[in-house]
Amino acid sequence: MGEYEAIFKRKSVRKYQEEPITVAELEEVYELISRHPKLYNIDMELHLVEDGSQFLDLLKGVIGSYGKIIAPHYLIATSEIKEGYLENVGYALEYIVLKMTEMGLGTCYIGGLYDKKNVKKIIKMKDSHQPVIVVAFGYPKDATDYIKLIIGSKRRMELEKFCFGDFDNTWRFIMDAVRLSPSAMNSQPWRFYKNQNVIDMYIKSSKNIFHMIEMNRIDAGIALQHLNIAARYFDINLNFKRLANKEKEGCIYITSIIEKE
Repeated sequence: MGEYEAIFKRKSVRKYQEEPITVAELEEVYELISRHPKLYNIDMELHLVEDGSQFLDLLKGVIGSYGKIIAPHYLIATSEIKEGYLENVGYALEYIVLKMTEMGLGTCYIGGLYDKKNVKKIIKMKDSHQPVIVVAFGYPKDATDYIKLIIGSKRRMELEKFCFGDFDNTWRFIMDAVRLSPSAMNSQPWRFYKNQNVIDMYIKSSKNIFHMIEMNRIDAGIALQHLNIAARYFDINLNFKRLANKEKEGCIYITSIIEKE
């Protein structure tokens, strides 16, 4: 299974076996997080918490808000705070999530509010960093514990509702992979406007819910990882660059996706 195929296999898992993953698998995860890709040149780190009970003891507020997702292991993403850092974290983490899917591991994003001081008790975090989001992972308890997330699902928007402009057949296949990107509360906030070889990406603005805007910026990074992987699968290489004068009413501009010639 490659990264592209993993997009169609990935499921959000809420119930895990108590058994930790093997030492060899842990070493593979450590290797993955040591060389994760970035969307922008923003300093960020992924911290592996091997002892899941340690995390639960300190961050009960986070787990409680997600129905007690108890896993043997967790990843905590931290980052310096700069323009685009949330998208950068989502982009990096989704790559790791898809690689874990290839390994046969289950994963689930955990957002929500939590005591950031507690995080510093279990990971070595740079003074310039803040915790951003957490990913639970391990062996799924059983196959029926997966949240259904498949092409054609009524839980996913049709392409016409988030893709606008001259998307040809190849690009429609690519955007189908984007359609399967996980998002907070299944909000699917992304919107893409294509004109020739440039696609402008936005998220819907939620002026009254600041936390959701933050989460949706992470969602945007996740979607961009799906887009990049799918584009590479179809031999299309991309650049991501923030351009000027891209304001659009009711939307927040994220970045522009430029197809290399």
